[in-house]
Amino acid sequence: MRCEQVAVVNVFYETMSVQKTSEIPLYPWSSFIGTLGGLLGLYTGMSFVSVMEILEWIFDMALYGWRKPRHDEMGPKRRAILACEHSCHT
Repeated sequence: MRCEQVAVVNVFYETMSVQKTSEIPLYPWSSFIGTLGGLLGLYTGMSFVSVMEILEWIFDMALYGWRKPRHDEMGPKRRAILACEHSCHT
């Protein structure tokens, strides 16, 4: 090795102190998992209640709502109201 190809580098620091940097998450994993579980429970609960209400409505319609009331099953007041509504529209 020849002497012309050697370089010497001198490094000088202003101060001889060390600064340590650390990162702390703004939103910890435990809070994230808890919030995610709460939201999923909320939306799943709401959709489950909605499905149950729709099933109840279909069940009620199957039992009571899809058949027309017969005149012999109605009381006299209800028959009079239906007769009045029918005559007013024709």
